[in-house]
Amino acid sequence: MTGNENDTEVENAVRNQVAQTCYTADEGTLDELTALMAEDVVWESSAGPLTGRAAVAEGLQGPRERGLTGPGSGTRHLLTTVVVRAGADRSAESRSTWALVKVGDQPKVLMVGEYVDRWTWSAGGPLLQQRRIVRAS
Repeated sequence: MTGNENDTEVENAVRNQVAQTCYTADEGTLDELTALMAEDVVWESSAGPLTGRAAVAEGLQGPRERGLTGPGSGTRHLLTTVVVRAGADRSAESRSTWALVKVGDQPKVLMVGEYVDRWTWSAGGPLLQQRRIVRAS
């Protein structure tokens, strides 16, 4: 496989995984969501950094309990303008714009921002290594 074919494969796999994290955040369990991450993932948001799958799951539990995200919340992550750059050893960086929308008869945009991500490769494909969440002001 040439470098360009490998880059394209990595970029497509990462692009799909970025989308899968949004679907899983909306419809899946926290275990399913953190399974898409490296064991030592770093999750950076306005609430502060979290390191490791368990810490990320614990940090995301609060918004789920408040009904902001997750199954039954009536919210969806909308993802757009995804850019992926393949790196060495099948690593990658991605940047994407997202909106969290309350769905229903009168949909409402709750938040907008960017995901700035780093990805590592495992036997099963890309895993989220680092996510920096930048909310639009």
